[in-house]
Amino acid sequence: MLHHFIKLILIVCLTVLHTGCDIQKQWTWQQWLEEVSLQGGFTTAKVNALEDLDEFELIDLAAYAMDESLTYSMVEYTAEALVNHVLGLNELLSIKKDQVLTDKQAQNALAWLVDQLNDFGSETKTEIVYQSKPIAVTVIERNGNWIKVTEEVAIDDLVELDSHVFQVSEVENGWISLSEADYEAIKEMNLEGRVSFDPLDSQIVVQEEILELNQMPGAGLPAARLSKSFEIQGFTVRISASSDSIHVYASKKMPSGFPVFVQFDINEINCSFKWKTKEDQVEASALKVSYETSLTSGLRTADYEDRVLDFSKTDSSNLIQSLKNAFVRKSDVLEESIELAQIQLPFPQIPVCMLKMKIMLHLYAGGKAEIAFESDHETGFELINGHLRRISSIEKQSHTSLRASAKATTKLQFGLSVAAKDCMDIAVETGIQAVAETKAMMEDGKHQSIDVPYELAEEASAQNNQLIVCADLDAYWILNLLLNSKNTVLGNMGISKQIELINSSNGSLFGKTIHLENFQRVEHCTRSFMKESDISIELNSDRIELKHYLLILEEGESELIEISALPEKLHQNELIYCSMDDKIASVNSKGKVKALKSGETIVIVSSKDGEYESQCSVFVR
Repeated sequence: MLHHFIKLILIVCLTVLHTGCDIQKQWTWQQWLEEVSLQGGFTTAKVNALEDLDEFELIDLAAYAMDESLTYSMVEYTAEALVNHVLGLNELLSIKKDQVLTDKQAQNALAWLVDQLNDFGSETKTEIVYQSKPIAVTVIERNGNWIKVTEEVAIDDLVELDSHVFQVSEVENGWISLSEADYEAIKEMNLEGRVSFDPLDSQIVVQEEILELNQMPGAGLPAARLSKSFEIQGFTVRISASSDSIHVYASKKMPSGFPVFVQFDINEINCSFKWKTKEDQVEASALKVSYETSLTSGLRTADYEDRVLDFSKTDSSNLIQSLKNAFVRKSDVLEESIELAQIQLPFPQIPVCMLKMKIMLHLYAGGKAEIAFESDHETGFELINGHLRRISSIEKQSHTSLRASAKATTKLQFGLSVAAKDCMDIAVETGIQAVAETKAMMEDGKHQSIDVPYELAEEASAQNNQLIVCADLDAYWILNLLLNSKNTVLGNMGISKQIELINSSNGSLFGKTIHLENFQRVEHCTRSFMKESDISIELNSDRIELKHYLLILEEGESELIEISALPEKLHQNELIYCSMDDKIASVNSKGKVKALKSGETIVIVSSKDGEYESQCSVFVR
């Protein structure tokens, strides 16, 4: 009997605990609205005051109490307000209208609603009303771009020919020349569509030259891969296309002979859009593009080892200078931003529409660094009640080989063009930035150290076993969105937004800083490094003494203010540096002065409490 009683008590306790957990995880009406706002792209951050969410004009925020538990009826109300239907919601949740949702049910409902919000593509629709009724014509005779037609027409008249509308651009002796009807000729339009693009149907625009891929030799063959090569900003670039991808390869030789390269692929481009206007007003618009990308960039390092400098005689007395000289002689650093090309993809179902795609690359590479990453993207926006709602998701993976700081990003700009007018666009910049901070130190009792490029320290330590190297490596994802640039219809209307979605604060690639000591991964570096200037500082002075009280620099040149003596109670890392005119020369917290423009100024070196102070005159030539 006692056994059964204890068992019953345990069951009751477990039930209460389980129920308590569910209650604890239940959502409130306020939390639901915040998550719909965040996940649905109405705002870039959670808000505390929901009355600031003017994007929710369709929702009566007072319909429910803010602290009321989330029920099916609340979810249904939200769906009907935002996506005008609840199809599939009943099957997903299978609960009564007044029933409270568990955490898992709320998560499922949220995922369903976001999918419905982002799925605005539909069957192709083309409804266009022109400013004047197009004149139906029949061709009598053709001569190149000139034609004779059955009707008498004048310049700027709209004509309908083969179910397409054109504008008369020239008239001469009964012959006319036609061009696409421009955006201003359209009074009202309602366009919707969803399309998967075939890159072989595209046009590549490079330096104002248009390459029609589908007219090149070999077009139409199953394995066709058509390409164009050109030079831009010192890069040799090749752009090619196949039936499922666009491929970009660019390379450039550095002064030392090492080639830097970028290899970029875009696959499976799909687009959904809406564009509805009436009397010069945009009533509704939406643009969503999904695609896959892969990018690899860096410095080719295959022949790097053939150029190793001789570090075998390096010791503490010449460590700093020898490594500096090696860096000047050997290390390559490149920073370039280039707009490679514009690719135009026509909508086969809607002749007046075209998707334009610009490819822009930003590359920073130094030393032995190579970055590779692959991403699946879905990006876009929808205009609701005059407010932009963004769409963005990215699945990513990376393969990095780092021996120095590096950065590689690609910026793709997708825009919808209607009747030769740029209506709306999305710019997506994505990539990886890697930061490598390295120190090298001689183990000979003096413990001098200096910041050095990782690859030089690696080579030096291979030839000198007294050299100790410690490095910290960090890398993070970058994802920025720009919705509607200034040259678009929506941008000119002031409907634009720039959003930094992923950066160093929330996009760590490694999850934490990676520490290396003599090229072996460790939890933390075990060595204590001392700056060179710390070693020779006397600590019995009654003031702050400088090694040099005058610096003469060229524009762009930098030099460290060296401390030769300090009061015993004062440490060098406690000193404060200040430039009297930071337009002529700036100074950082370590005392490094950078000459900016011709002139003279004074850098003040002081203790935090102001008790001690010294001055260094800086002349910039």
